[in-house]
Amino acid sequence: MTNKTSRGSRTAKPSLSGLDIPDDLITFRVTVLSQLVSRVVNGHVGQALGLSSRQWRLLITLNRLDRPSTSGEIAQFAHLDYSQVSRAGYELLQKGLVSYAADPSDRRKSYLEMTKEGKKVLDEGLAGTMRRQERLSSVMTGEEYEIFIKVMRKLTDEARRMIDETRAGDATDD
Repeated sequence: MTNKTSRGSRTAKPSLSGLDIPDDLITFRVTVLSQLVSRVVNGHVGQALGLSSRQWRLLITLNRLDRPSTSGEIAQFAHLDYSQVSRAGYELLQKGLVSYAADPSDRRKSYLEMTKEGKKVLDEGLAGTMRRQERLSSVMTGEEYEIFIKVMRKLTDEARRMIDETRAGDATDD
């Protein structure tokens, strides 16, 4: 972690003395934003489509992958836990929005695919997604939005590296 001094230069060592904890912590701010946006999505897709945000995310992911996909592929792409994908997939199956098909060469593997009804629900929901996107992005200038996307990509990439380090047993608190 690096801090900026009052002149905007970066110091080499982290210092908690200049932070307003927890508000200045990246993890805190991103978590708060994530939870707030998730509640917004839950409210909209719940009211308009009768879906949870997790179910909506699974439909969006299947649409993006554009092919029958395993729960593992969906979990990796959507950054969900495998159990979340399994639960959402089962719930969507009950609603008739996805179908499951076993892999003929490996019966332990199954693929999820959006049904015609699922595509219809997805199309209905995309209008709301675009309204949310417009409203959230409207609080930024075009330049701010570009910077935001760039920063979010950098933070996402670094968080992935941190997860990989933790899995490899090389995690350090620096």
